[in-house]
Amino acid sequence: MSKTFKLFTFHGQGSTFDIANIAFKDITISQLYKNKFKDYCLAKECYQPQVISLLSNLKYQDLLLQFDDKSKKDLSNSAIIGHSLGELQFLSCNKLIGIEDLMDISSKRNDLMIEQMNIYKDDHDITGDDWISSYSLLISPKILKTSPNYIEDVLIPKLNNSTGKCSLTLSLHNTKNSIVLTGLTSDFEVLFKDDKLNDKSILKKIKLPNNSQIAFHNKKFLSHIEEPLNDYIYKKLVKNKHSHIEHLDIPVFNSYSNKLNYKVSDAMEDFTKSSFNTIPFYKNNITLKKYINDNDYVLERFDLGPSTVLTSILNKNGLK
Repeated sequence: MSKTFKLFTFHGQGSTFDIANIAFKDITISQLYKNKFKDYCLAKECYQPQVISLLSNLKYQDLLLQFDDKSKKDLSNSAIIGHSLGELQFLSCNKLIGIEDLMDISSKRNDLMIEQMNIYKDDHDITGDDWISSYSLLISPKILKTSPNYIEDVLIPKLNNSTGKCSLTLSLHNTKNSIVLTGLTSDFEVLFKDDKLNDKSILKKIKLPNNSQIAFHNKKFLSHIEEPLNDYIYKKLVKNKHSHIEHLDIPVFNSYSNKLNYKVSDAMEDFTKSSFNTIPFYKNNITLKKYINDNDYVLERFDLGPSTVLTSILNKNGLK
Protein backbone atom coordinates (compact mmCIF):
# COMPACT_ATOMS: atom_id res chain seq x y z
CA MET A 1 0.00 0.00 0.00
CA SER A 2 1.38 3.39 -1.00
CA LYS A 3 2.22 5.90 1.70
CA THR A 4 1.01 9.49 1.66
CA PHE A 5 3.57 12.23 1.15
CA LYS A 6 2.40 15.60 2.47
CA LEU A 7 3.84 18.59 0.62
CA PHE A 8 3.39 22.05 2.13
CA THR A 9 3.93 24.74 -0.50
CA PHE A 10 4.58 28.43 0.15
CA HIS A 11 4.66 31.15 -2.48
CA GLY A 12 7.10 34.02 -2.60
CA GLN A 13 7.33 37.76 -2.84
CA GLY A 14 5.62 39.44 -5.76
CA SER A 15 2.27 37.67 -5.95
CA THR A 16 -0.65 40.05 -5.62
CA PHE A 17 -3.81 39.37 -3.62
CA ASP A 18 -6.53 41.19 -1.72
CA ILE A 19 -5.60 41.42 1.95
CA ALA A 20 -9.19 42.32 2.83
CA ASN A 21 -10.34 38.83 1.73
CA ILE A 22 -7.97 36.89 4.00
CA ALA A 23 -9.84 34.39 6.19
CA PHE A 24 -9.04 31.40 8.40
CA LYS A 25 -11.07 28.34 9.35
CA ASP A 26 -9.95 27.86 12.97
CA ILE A 27 -11.33 30.34 15.51
CA THR A 28 -7.98 30.48 17.35
CA ILE A 29 -6.08 31.60 14.26
CA SER A 30 -8.90 33.92 13.20
CA GLN A 31 -8.80 35.68 16.56
CA LEU A 32 -5.00 35.84 16.55
CA TYR A 33 -5.03 37.48 13.14
CA LYS A 34 -7.87 39.86 14.00
CA ASN A 35 -6.48 40.97 17.35
CA LYS A 36 -2.76 41.10 16.57
CA PHE A 37 -2.04 41.32 12.85
CA LYS A 38 -5.05 42.43 10.77
CA ASP A 39 -4.64 46.19 11.20
CA TYR A 40 -0.93 45.89 10.49
CA CYS A 41 -1.56 43.93 7.28
CA LEU A 42 -4.29 46.26 6.05
CA ALA A 43 -1.91 49.20 6.48
CA LYS A 44 0.75 47.52 4.34
CA GLU A 45 1.07 46.67 0.67
CA CYS A 46 0.37 43.03 -0.19
CA TYR A 47 3.74 42.55 -1.88
CA GLN A 48 5.70 43.41 1.26
CA PRO A 49 7.63 40.29 2.30
CA GLN A 50 6.82 40.30 6.01
CA VAL A 51 3.10 40.36 5.21
CA ILE A 52 3.40 37.43 2.80
CA SER A 53 5.45 35.40 5.30
CA LEU A 54 3.01 36.16 8.12
CA LEU A 55 -0.11 35.20 6.18
CA SER A 56 1.49 32.07 4.74
CA ASN A 57 2.52 30.92 8.21
CA LEU A 58 -0.91 31.58 9.66
CA LYS A 59 -2.40 29.53 6.81
CA TYR A 60 -0.05 26.69 7.76
CA GLN A 61 -1.03 26.86 11.43
CA ASP A 62 -4.69 27.02 10.43
CA LEU A 63 -4.26 23.90 8.29
CA LEU A 64 -2.63 21.88 11.07
CA LEU A 65 -5.54 22.64 13.35
CA GLN A 66 -7.87 21.06 10.74
CA PHE A 67 -5.95 17.75 10.83
CA ASP A 68 -7.14 14.88 12.97
CA ASP A 69 -4.87 13.61 15.76
CA LYS A 70 -3.33 10.89 13.56
CA SER A 71 -2.45 13.36 10.77
CA LYS A 72 -0.96 15.84 13.25
CA LYS A 73 1.39 13.19 14.59
CA ASP A 74 2.22 11.66 11.22
CA LEU A 75 4.37 14.28 9.51
CA SER A 76 7.25 11.85 8.98
CA ASN A 77 6.60 11.62 5.24
CA SER A 78 6.28 15.31 4.50
CA ALA A 79 8.27 18.24 3.20
CA ILE A 80 8.19 21.98 2.63
CA ILE A 81 8.78 23.63 -0.73
CA GLY A 82 8.81 27.37 -1.17
CA HIS A 83 8.93 29.61 -4.19
CA SER A 84 11.76 32.05 -3.36
CA LEU A 85 10.83 33.75 -0.04
CA GLY A 86 8.43 30.91 0.73
CA GLU A 87 11.40 28.62 1.39
CA LEU A 88 12.10 30.53 4.61
CA GLN A 89 9.02 28.92 6.18
CA PHE A 90 11.12 25.84 7.01
CA LEU A 91 12.41 27.66 10.11
CA SER A 92 8.97 28.43 11.56
CA CYS A 93 7.33 25.16 10.47
CA ASN A 94 10.08 23.34 12.38
CA LYS A 95 9.47 25.61 15.41
CA LEU A 96 12.99 27.05 15.32
CA ILE A 97 11.74 30.65 15.29
CA GLY A 98 8.49 32.43 16.08
CA ILE A 99 6.23 34.25 13.66
CA GLU A 100 7.61 37.71 14.56
CA ASP A 101 11.15 36.51 13.84
CA LEU A 102 9.96 35.07 10.53
CA MET A 103 8.62 38.50 9.64
CA ASP A 104 11.84 40.19 10.77
CA ILE A 105 14.02 37.94 8.61
CA SER A 106 11.73 38.51 5.61
CA SER A 107 12.05 42.27 6.07
CA LYS A 108 15.81 42.11 6.63
CA ARG A 109 16.30 40.10 3.44
CA ASN A 110 14.33 42.73 1.54
CA ASP A 111 16.27 45.59 3.16
CA LEU A 112 19.60 43.99 2.25
CA MET A 113 18.50 43.64 -1.37
CA ILE A 114 17.37 47.28 -1.53
CA GLU A 115 20.67 48.36 0.01
CA GLN A 116 22.62 46.55 -2.70
CA MET A 117 20.42 48.00 -5.43
CA ASN A 118 21.04 51.52 -4.11
CA ILE A 119 24.80 50.91 -4.01
CA TYR A 120 24.72 49.77 -7.65
CA LYS A 121 22.60 52.76 -8.64
CA ASP A 122 24.95 55.22 -6.94
CA ASP A 123 28.10 53.56 -8.28
CA HIS A 124 26.79 53.74 -11.85
CA ASP A 125 25.25 57.24 -11.57
CA ILE A 126 21.84 55.94 -12.59
CA THR A 127 18.90 58.33 -12.39
CA GLY A 128 15.18 57.79 -12.74
CA ASP A 129 12.67 55.60 -10.93
CA ASP A 130 11.93 52.75 -13.36
CA TRP A 131 15.55 51.71 -13.88
CA ILE A 132 15.04 48.03 -12.96
CA SER A 133 12.52 45.80 -14.72
CA SER A 134 11.19 42.26 -14.37
CA TYR A 135 9.65 40.49 -17.33
CA SER A 136 7.76 37.23 -17.52
CA LEU A 137 8.59 35.59 -20.84
CA LEU A 138 6.92 32.73 -22.67
CA ILE A 139 9.43 30.88 -24.85
CA SER A 140 8.15 29.78 -28.25
CA PRO A 141 7.10 26.10 -28.47
CA LYS A 142 8.68 26.00 -31.95
CA ILE A 143 12.06 26.89 -30.45
CA LEU A 144 11.70 24.31 -27.68
CA LYS A 145 10.64 21.65 -30.20
CA THR A 146 13.83 22.03 -32.21
CA SER A 147 15.97 22.88 -29.18
CA PRO A 148 14.36 21.39 -26.01
CA ASN A 149 17.09 22.78 -23.76
CA TYR A 150 17.14 26.24 -25.33
CA ILE A 151 16.73 28.02 -21.97
CA GLU A 152 19.57 26.11 -20.30
CA ASP A 153 21.91 25.73 -23.29
CA VAL A 154 21.41 29.00 -25.16
CA LEU A 155 19.65 31.71 -23.15
CA ILE A 156 21.29 31.26 -19.74
CA PRO A 157 24.88 31.05 -21.11
CA LYS A 158 24.17 34.11 -23.26
CA LEU A 159 23.15 36.09 -20.16
CA ASN A 160 25.83 34.69 -17.85
CA ASN A 161 28.66 35.24 -20.31
CA SER A 162 27.71 38.87 -20.65
CA THR A 163 28.64 39.80 -17.06
CA GLY A 164 29.87 43.38 -17.14
CA LYS A 165 28.10 44.01 -20.44
CA CYS A 166 24.51 42.97 -19.78
CA SER A 167 22.77 43.07 -16.39
CA LEU A 168 20.01 40.60 -17.22
CA THR A 169 19.73 37.27 -15.42
CA LEU A 170 17.29 34.38 -15.43
CA SER A 171 15.60 34.89 -12.05
CA LEU A 172 12.88 32.25 -12.18
CA HIS A 173 12.41 29.20 -14.39
CA ASN A 174 8.84 28.41 -13.42
CA THR A 175 7.60 25.95 -16.07
CA LYS A 176 9.04 24.36 -19.19
CA ASN A 177 8.56 27.51 -21.28
CA SER A 178 7.80 30.19 -18.66
CA ILE A 179 10.65 32.24 -17.19
CA VAL A 180 11.28 35.57 -15.47
CA LEU A 181 14.25 37.82 -16.22
CA THR A 182 15.40 40.80 -14.15
CA GLY A 183 17.89 43.56 -14.77
CA LEU A 184 18.33 47.07 -16.11
CA THR A 185 15.37 48.36 -18.10
CA SER A 186 17.71 49.54 -20.84
CA ASP A 187 19.17 46.04 -21.30
CA PHE A 188 15.71 44.58 -21.91
CA GLU A 189 15.33 46.87 -24.89
CA VAL A 190 18.55 45.43 -26.34
CA LEU A 191 17.49 41.83 -25.62
CA PHE A 192 14.07 42.19 -27.24
CA LYS A 193 15.53 43.82 -30.34
CA ASP A 194 18.20 41.11 -30.66
CA ASP A 195 15.68 38.29 -30.20
CA LYS A 196 13.37 39.77 -32.81
CA LEU A 197 16.22 39.87 -35.33
CA ASN A 198 17.75 36.47 -34.51
CA ASP A 199 16.31 33.60 -32.41
CA LYS A 200 12.71 34.82 -32.27
CA SER A 201 12.37 32.76 -29.11
CA ILE A 202 10.12 35.11 -27.12
CA LEU A 203 6.49 34.29 -27.89
CA LYS A 204 5.04 36.62 -25.25
CA LYS A 205 6.39 39.12 -22.74
CA ILE A 206 4.70 40.71 -19.72
CA LYS A 207 6.28 43.44 -17.64
CA LEU A 208 5.76 42.56 -13.97
CA PRO A 209 5.09 45.08 -11.19
CA ASN A 210 8.34 45.93 -9.40
CA ASN A 211 7.67 48.80 -7.03
CA SER A 212 10.65 47.87 -4.89
CA GLN A 213 13.04 48.17 -7.86
CA ILE A 214 14.89 45.00 -6.85
CA ALA A 215 16.55 42.77 -9.44
CA PHE A 216 15.28 39.62 -7.74
CA HIS A 217 17.55 36.56 -7.88
CA ASN A 218 20.14 38.45 -9.91
CA LYS A 219 23.65 37.79 -8.63
CA LYS A 220 25.02 40.65 -10.72
CA PHE A 221 23.38 42.96 -8.19
CA LEU A 222 22.71 40.95 -5.02
CA SER A 223 25.59 38.55 -4.31
CA HIS A 224 26.76 40.56 -1.29
CA ILE A 225 23.62 39.86 0.74
CA GLU A 226 24.71 36.31 1.56
CA GLU A 227 26.92 36.88 4.63
CA PRO A 228 24.76 39.47 6.45
CA LEU A 229 21.60 37.47 5.78
CA ASN A 230 23.19 34.29 7.14
CA ASP A 231 24.38 36.17 10.23
CA TYR A 232 20.95 37.67 10.85
CA ILE A 233 19.21 34.29 10.63
CA TYR A 234 21.76 32.67 12.94
CA LYS A 235 21.24 35.40 15.54
CA LYS A 236 17.53 34.66 15.46
CA LEU A 237 18.25 30.97 16.13
CA VAL A 238 20.50 31.96 19.04
CA LYS A 239 17.79 34.23 20.42
CA ASN A 240 15.34 31.32 20.33
CA LYS A 241 17.95 28.97 21.88
CA HIS A 242 17.85 26.72 18.83
CA SER A 243 21.30 27.36 17.31
CA HIS A 244 22.45 23.91 18.49
CA ILE A 245 19.74 22.02 16.61
CA GLU A 246 21.12 20.22 13.55
CA HIS A 247 18.22 18.27 12.03
CA LEU A 248 14.84 19.30 10.66
CA ASP A 249 11.76 17.32 11.65
CA ILE A 250 10.12 18.45 8.40
CA PRO A 251 12.69 18.66 5.59
CA VAL A 252 12.70 21.45 3.06
CA PHE A 253 13.21 21.09 -0.67
CA ASN A 254 15.79 23.76 -1.42
CA SER A 255 15.78 25.33 -4.88
CA TYR A 256 19.49 26.13 -4.98
CA SER A 257 20.75 22.59 -4.33
CA ASN A 258 17.71 20.97 -5.98
CA LYS A 259 17.29 18.45 -3.18
CA LEU A 260 15.57 17.70 0.11
CA ASN A 261 17.57 19.08 3.02
CA TYR A 262 17.29 17.57 6.48
CA LYS A 263 20.05 19.66 8.11
CA VAL A 264 19.39 23.15 9.44
CA SER A 265 22.79 24.51 8.36
CA ASP A 266 22.44 23.20 4.79
CA ALA A 267 18.90 24.55 4.46
CA MET A 268 19.99 27.97 5.76
CA GLU A 269 22.91 28.15 3.35
CA ASP A 270 20.75 27.12 0.41
CA PHE A 271 18.07 29.68 1.28
CA THR A 272 20.56 32.56 1.38
CA LYS A 273 22.21 31.43 -1.88
CA SER A 274 18.85 31.10 -3.61
CA SER A 275 18.09 34.70 -2.59
CA PHE A 276 20.55 35.98 -5.19
CA ASN A 277 20.67 33.10 -7.67
CA THR A 278 18.24 31.66 -10.21
CA ILE A 279 15.28 29.72 -8.82
CA PRO A 280 15.11 26.62 -11.11
CA PHE A 281 11.56 25.77 -10.01
CA TYR A 282 10.75 23.71 -13.08
CA LYS A 283 13.81 21.54 -12.46
CA ASN A 284 12.96 21.36 -8.74
CA ASN A 285 9.49 20.03 -9.54
CA ILE A 286 10.91 17.34 -11.83
CA THR A 287 13.33 16.20 -9.10
CA LEU A 288 10.62 16.16 -6.46
CA LYS A 289 8.23 14.20 -8.71
CA LYS A 290 10.96 11.59 -9.23
CA TYR A 291 11.54 11.34 -5.47
CA ILE A 292 7.81 10.81 -4.87
CA ASN A 293 7.55 8.16 -7.61
CA ASP A 294 10.75 6.35 -6.57
CA ASN A 295 9.44 6.01 -3.01
CA ASP A 296 5.97 4.93 -4.18
CA TYR A 297 4.33 7.85 -2.39
CA VAL A 298 0.88 9.30 -3.05
CA LEU A 299 1.18 13.08 -3.10
CA GLU A 300 -1.07 15.15 -0.85
CA ARG A 301 -0.36 18.81 -1.59
CA PHE A 302 -1.30 21.76 0.59
CA ASP A 303 -0.88 25.17 -1.06
CA LEU A 304 -0.48 27.75 1.68
CA GLY A 305 -0.51 31.47 1.29
CA PRO A 306 -2.79 34.28 0.25
CA SER A 307 -2.25 33.87 -3.51
CA THR A 308 -3.03 31.11 -6.03
CA VAL A 309 -0.10 31.88 -8.36
CA LEU A 310 2.03 29.01 -7.05
CA THR A 311 -0.89 26.59 -7.38
CA SER A 312 -1.02 27.27 -11.11
CA ILE A 313 2.75 26.78 -11.54
CA LEU A 314 2.75 23.48 -9.64
CA ASN A 315 -0.21 22.17 -11.65
CA LYS A 316 1.44 23.08 -14.95
CA ASN A 317 4.55 21.19 -13.85
CA GLY A 318 2.47 18.10 -13.07
CA LEU A 319 3.22 18.09 -9.34
CA LYS A 320 -0.31 17.15 -8.33
